[in-house]
Amino acid sequence: MTAAMRRLLTGNEAIAHGAFHAGVGYGGCFPGGPTTEVTYTLRDLAAAAGGKPYLEWAINEKVALEAASGAAMSGVRSISVMKHFGVNNAADQLFAVALMGVPGLVLVVGDDPGGHSSHSEQDTRNYAFAAELPLIEPANPQEAYDLIQAAFVLSEQAKLPVYFRTVKWLSHWAAPVALTSSPRTPVARPAWDATQYETRPVVDRHRALHEKLVAVGDLVRSWTCNRTEGPEGSARIGVVAAGFAYTYVREALEVLGLRASVPLCKVATLNPLPEWVLVPFLSRCQQVLVVEEGEPLVLDRLKQLAHTAGLNCRLTRGTVPTVGELTPDSVLEAIASLAGVGVASPAPPASLKALAATLPERQPAPRAGNPHRATFYAVRRFIREAPRQVIFMGDVGEAPVVARRWMKSHATMGGGIGMAIGAAGADPDVIALTTCGDGTLLGFALGGLASAVYNRNRVITLICDNGTMESTGWQETATTGRNLTGPAPVLDIPGTLRALGLDRVEEVDARDAGAVLAALNRCAAENGPTAVVAVGRYTDDYPYVSVEIDEVQAPGLKSFVEDFACPALGWDGQRAYIDKAACVCCGDCARAAPTGAIRAIPKGVAR
Repeated sequence: MTAAMRRLLTGNEAIAHGAFHAGVGYGGCFPGGPTTEVTYTLRDLAAAAGGKPYLEWAINEKVALEAASGAAMSGVRSISVMKHFGVNNAADQLFAVALMGVPGLVLVVGDDPGGHSSHSEQDTRNYAFAAELPLIEPANPQEAYDLIQAAFVLSEQAKLPVYFRTVKWLSHWAAPVALTSSPRTPVARPAWDATQYETRPVVDRHRALHEKLVAVGDLVRSWTCNRTEGPEGSARIGVVAAGFAYTYVREALEVLGLRASVPLCKVATLNPLPEWVLVPFLSRCQQVLVVEEGEPLVLDRLKQLAHTAGLNCRLTRGTVPTVGELTPDSVLEAIASLAGVGVASPAPPASLKALAATLPERQPAPRAGNPHRATFYAVRRFIREAPRQVIFMGDVGEAPVVARRWMKSHATMGGGIGMAIGAAGADPDVIALTTCGDGTLLGFALGGLASAVYNRNRVITLICDNGTMESTGWQETATTGRNLTGPAPVLDIPGTLRALGLDRVEEVDARDAGAVLAALNRCAAENGPTAVVAVGRYTDDYPYVSVEIDEVQAPGLKSFVEDFACPALGWDGQRAYIDKAACVCCGDCARAAPTGAIRAIPKGVAR
């Protein structure tokens, strides 16, 4: 392999390169960590190759998978990319395409153990098992590159979509990847044949699905990603490593000096499990540690397999945690414990612990200059000053982070509207308030608003239109005039809401706390569903050169500092101050603060 044929790629980039080399022609995707870079890399590869594959950021994950499914029905290899809880939105279509038997379709899902960029850490392998789809999880970027190509072939051979799971560290880990020297598979031309993709007759389709999944086992029998390593013959202990866990297990065996004495079974096709590899392995081990990222799903299936095969080996997860992300230390300790080998995980130095103890506690807050910080300061005032109790149901976006302290709940994208409907229905005397961003509104919340109009629910929806899916990586929304690949039509949110039939729709400057508060009060006076659309954008060109606090009023600004929650605005125990290093001179605090307390100095004004 020549140097020119090796690239340093992350797991996400390797998946994209592999899909590109496999001749994928369509990508229906939705952004979200840890898999966003798969789509970006595919876009860049497509741009250099004349525009193929065709890629879109869909309005939500359901539409993304539906679109990829429709493209695959033409004979064009198609990919859909999303994060773990996106599958919740796409599940209806996922189960349908499994029954339909759509070939040439691969769903790439990034799980986020530990919830580093998510509101949950669900293990989505359950979806593949429930939908009875082939499930592949690579161990490293090289396998990600190789197996995504194999996944398309398998999908076409089995006439089934393939579920391709990655996890955070596989997605973001970079390693040398050997790129194939063979030509890229040409992107197929659409071939609309007479095949009809249906879920009925349901029982017959379900029976055929069972048969197809059994046949998948024969199709992957020669794949070397399922294999045993280490000593042959009988062993007191062995380890089964599923997917990415193999990387940590192999490293742990090397650190402990057990590579030559503890057999290892590596598994990458998790549904169906490679019984031809696993049964002989289990039959020669007295105890087997099963290491996998997430719930003990492989462990449970191995117990069933061992029982059916009449094997007496003891299967265990040991001390590997079932919550949070898998770590090298946790795997090392689990293997060492089972093997009876002493090991001490490195502890942070005392100096680091001492430093950590001195760090101040901070509430989560968007960065300085967030266009909706003043908006949520107005919300705080509205909650305090409203004539009736305000029940604030939130959202998981970036801007509402500052207001989570005041929310009754913040669950899912767009979920706040439905919860606010319930709050208003349960107690007509409260003011039911909810919020979401422009991207969330269009992808997940319009159904809730339609329900509120239909049922005359007295709910106020505050829409923070910042023109970006901020929490997923700053992708453009339909309000910006740009999509994944270039210019696009602009969707008018206030016009859409008025057409939907809301009683009142107010459009205000997001940075004007007074205007937001006044709009909320007007909406609270209505007897039906209403909305406030607070429009604001980030910019690198604010009109101010400096922001200064009046020294006389500084001691009285503690509550304002806490409620406004700007990282550049601090309290030293006695008075408010501006952190000049963090301040971007947006001037929003000066507009929202008590009169004269904070002054924003315009550019070009003599001081």
